[in-house]
Parts: sequence; structure tokens; C-alpha cells
Amino acid sequence: MGQALDQSFPFLKKEQLHSQLEQLDAVCLFGSSDDSLLSWVEQSKERALIFLEEDEHLFLKAKSGALSDHPQVRILYYSKENLELFKQIAWEFVFLRWGYFVLEGGCPERAQECFALLEQYHLRVDLLASEYQDRGLKVLSNVFSNLSLVRQSKRGSSLEGSCRGMTAVVCGAGPSLNKVAPLLSQLQNQLLIIAGGSAVKALNAQGITPHLIAAIDPDPSYPRFLEQESFETPFFYQSRFNHDLLYRSQGPKVWMPSQSLIPLESYLLSECGLYSEPFDAGWTVANFCTSLAAHLGVERIIFTGVDFVCGKEAVYASNLHSSEHQECLIEWQKGIYTRKDWLMSADWTRSFVRNHPHIQWMNLSSAPIDLLGVPEISFEHLLKLDLPPETDLFAKVHALIEEADSVAISPAKVDQVRAQMRCSFETCFQLSQKLLHLWEQAYPASPLEDPHYMLIQHDFEQEICYEKCLAPLWDVWKYSILRTEFHPLARSLHRLLFFQSVLETHLSYLRS
Repeated sequence: MGQALDQSFPFLKKEQLHSQLEQLDAVCLFGSSDDSLLSWVEQSKERALIFLEEDEHLFLKAKSGALSDHPQVRILYYSKENLELFKQIAWEFVFLRWGYFVLEGGCPERAQECFALLEQYHLRVDLLASEYQDRGLKVLSNVFSNLSLVRQSKRGSSLEGSCRGMTAVVCGAGPSLNKVAPLLSQLQNQLLIIAGGSAVKALNAQGITPHLIAAIDPDPSYPRFLEQESFETPFFYQSRFNHDLLYRSQGPKVWMPSQSLIPLESYLLSECGLYSEPFDAGWTVANFCTSLAAHLGVERIIFTGVDFVCGKEAVYASNLHSSEHQECLIEWQKGIYTRKDWLMSADWTRSFVRNHPHIQWMNLSSAPIDLLGVPEISFEHLLKLDLPPETDLFAKVHALIEEADSVAISPAKVDQVRAQMRCSFETCFQLSQKLLHLWEQAYPASPLEDPHYMLIQHDFEQEICYEKCLAPLWDVWKYSILRTEFHPLARSLHRLLFFQSVLETHLSYLRS
């Protein structure tokens, strides 16, 4: 992630190493292998040492040494062209707290380059995997329940290009919004104000109602959502958004497709007839708002409050409560903090801006560190721009949405898809119980070569539940579950027990 990751990852110095080890789960060491940290790594099965060696001779020598057989140690050959290596490390040690250290003889410059790239993969994988932290249940329950509300929504794809000629302001809830928000109220009839998440309440607190609201979080803060004052505002959402809060939204609802990381979400929507091109909403609601503004065809996008950094106390604008996010903050520089999702969101934004050169990009935010890479302008400069003439934008936006296509989805088809999915989960649960019973009968031998076992497993893996839910979940969770388990029989049993646990959890919702 370039600037962001080069400055933020925990690059440990020699005098810091032992003092900070207790805060880490994994240490990546650049240079020849060294057994001085074995006592630390053996204090917990969750700890790991990863040695990266760029000299092929020294790598082969290390691989033939005693450390290479240690279950919590990995010795890997580093080449910056081998991107698969970074994916492998990031996935195998997903969810662990990392530190980086250059061993004696390692080149600090090349180590810095290596660690920055590895941290980029680590952050990306961590956030991807966080989609599955509850094993996909929240997204499944929201998508399942929201199928009824989708029928009452407009189709967002039909609004493509509907706001040509307008200037949009994408609002985040960063502290810099405090300075700009009072001035924005002067231009509410000239600027299309788009906000989501905490930014809505932050704007409301300063007397501003956005023209459009966007939401993607499957499990947002209930108090912050319910305390905002823009319930009549057109509401753009994706199916994974919290069902209960979507139900409470009183304004026109506009459904947007997703670029889902969870295959079951895409499958359910497509089976109900909601075929759409994927819509990239990025990592955060600020990214969703940005992508939405571009989709609507505006000619200019201005960021405000999209900081991606904050102080220790003032995380959000308008004095919004933020204690629930304190533990997620990473110290960037002294007194300046960020978060993993903010870093990835900033990276996504920079890439999106580069890929949309036809849009004029500006930044009204005055954050202490610029992660957007978008030209900053003053409010005085904004007033001098060739803005559209004043008009009732609230009425214009409501009229555009009123004319948009409604989502065409059959209630009978929705009921049929729901029933089929419940049936597939029930079938998988029954088959998994049969497989576990065969394990019990065969113990301490293995049932894997038993023809009856193989037939049941084949039927199990033909189910949609397995293909769209269980297998993708296992592809994420297997790394942390099997990190220190190498026996092939134990790995097979762990996999089956994981499936059984997921099925029990999901069926508790599907049967309710």
C-alpha cells in the first residue's frame, strides 16, 4: 500500500525486540535463521516464527538445519517476484499480531521492501477473513431476510449516469469534517451530499441532511444509526446490510448489487433473478459512497471528512462516541492513529481515483496526514468553482429515484429459494452426522477409504450448501485451525467437525 504501509507496520529494532514480543503472535525475520527466539515461540501454540532468506545457499543450509522441523517455524526463500509466497504467509498466519525484524547480516533496505509488501497482503487477508469471523452467519441472515425488502426497492443500476453535470460531496466522519460542515450548509442546493455510516449522524449534529445515504455494514452500531435524523433520505444499500435497521429506514430504498466475498450471498440473489454486474463497494462505506457517486455520473467528486487518520480522543467529528473503536486504532505517528480498514480504504480510494480520470477529484479535508492523494482545495476555492445553479436538490433526487426501475423479484421465487437452501443445509447436516458416526465406528482406524464413507462424502460435496457456504468458509478457517496440526487423519476430522459446527449455527437461524 505504498506510503501507508511503509510507515505503519511494526518494524522492530534490536533494542525493541524482546520488550515487544509479548504483544505479538508472529515475528517475521529477514536474514539467516536464528534460534534465539525459540523460547518465546514455544510459550504458546499460537505463536510463529517466519524466517525469510534471500540468499539461496543460506536458505538451503537453513532448511537442512534443526529449526526447519519445528512445527511453529517456517523457513522460506524470499523473492519479491514471488507474490504467491506473500499470499501463503498472510493466509497461514491470518488473524495473528505481527512484528518484523532484520537479523544480523540482512539488508535493511531490502527487508523494508519485503516487509511493506508482506504487510500489504497481511492487512488485505485479515480484512477478507474478517468477513467470515462469525462464519458467515450475519451476512446469510441479512441476505435471507432482506429478500423481502428488496421487492420494495428501486434498482440502483437503472440510475447509472442520472446525475450528470452535478458535483458530489462524499462525506466521511473524520475529525476534519468539523471545520467544513458548517460551510456545506450554504451549498446544499448546489452540491449533492452523499454520506454513510457515522458521517450521517455527524452531519445531522451540525444541521445538515445529506441528499443520499449509503450503507453496507452487516452489523453497524444500532444507537448511532437510530439516533441520526435522516430517515426520509433515499437509502442506497447492499443485501448484506443489517435487516432490522434496513426495515426501520423510512426513505426510498435503492438496492445495489455487490461484489461479494461470500459466494452464498451472490448465489441466493442470482437464484432469485437479481442478475447484475458486480458493484465494487470497496472496504468501507466511504468507498461505497465514492463508487456510488461515480456510478451516478457526477462530473466532480469532493471529499470531506474522509481522513483515514485521527487523534487518540477525537476519532469522529461532531464529538460522536467512539470508545468501541479505541482498541482497533494503530499508532501511525506520535499522536496520530489509523485502523486496518482505513488503510485499505485509502488504498482503494487512490486506485479508484487513478482509474476514473474523467472525474475531477478534490479534497476539502485537512487531515494531519494526506492518505487520499487527491488535490486539496480550500472552501474559498470551492466557492469560486463553476457549480450548478441553485435548485431544490432534495426534490430532484427524490424525483430521479421515483422514476428508477423497481426491483422485479417474485415472492414465490424467493420462498422457493429459501426453502431449497434450508433443505440443502438440513441435508448436509444429516450427511455430516453419518460421516461422524463412521469415524466413531472406525476409531482408532480411519474410515476415509471405506466405500460407504466415500459415497456419503461425495453426496455431501454435491450440495449447494457445501459449494457456496461450507467449502469457502473452510478455505479461510483451515489456516488457523490447522496451523500446528500436520497429521492427515486429524486434519480430515478437524474439517468435518468444523462443518458440523457451522451447520449447527446456521440451522439455528434457518429453522427459526
